[in-house]
Amino acid sequence: MAGLGASDTTYAGRVPSFGPALVVKREQPGIAFCFVGGGSEFRKVRDFAIAHQLQNIRCIPYQPLNKLSASLSAADLHLVVMGDPFVGIVHPCKVYNIRQLGIPFLYIGPQPSHVTELAPAARFRHGDVEGLTHFLSGISGDRPLSTPPASTGLSQQTFSQQALLTRMVDTIESVLKSAEPRCDLSGAIKEPR
Repeated sequence: MAGLGASDTTYAGRVPSFGPALVVKREQPGIAFCFVGGGSEFRKVRDFAIAHQLQNIRCIPYQPLNKLSASLSAADLHLVVMGDPFVGIVHPCKVYNIRQLGIPFLYIGPQPSHVTELAPAARFRHGDVEGLTHFLSGISGDRPLSTPPASTGLSQQTFSQQALLTRMVDTIESVLKSAEPRCDLSGAIKEPR
């Protein structure tokens, strides 16, 4: 059975953007949706599933840290959703773990964003229910989803701690070199007596 995983930190406020697609998937056996998390949006997903009698949706509360790796590695396809106003503010860091595991992910949100740089299996803007439904209709529970090529290499080479730290230091040094001093503090430093 193919499984789609989501965490509440990435779909906050966006239940209406993918709800109709979940209703469409009700009739396709072999596909299950599992939402892990809590909070008000989690309750909306759960209530949506109950109201539409969606037996293929499971809502599981937050998992303790020692079980987090199991929930991240259990899905065949992850869902990462980001609200339009959150680009540059909210960063769904679980996507790096997903990429490290080589699991494809589906992205719903503004484009471009830092998430689109991480090679999602498919990406949709909010409200593109037709596109999302078409994509989900192509998923078969008896056929594994393909992982985008070099997904693990992408994470390790481009987004490793060492690569990101080097880029951050280079950026800070570049800004400091190009910035004009705002005041001269050389006279403010006094020699010890």
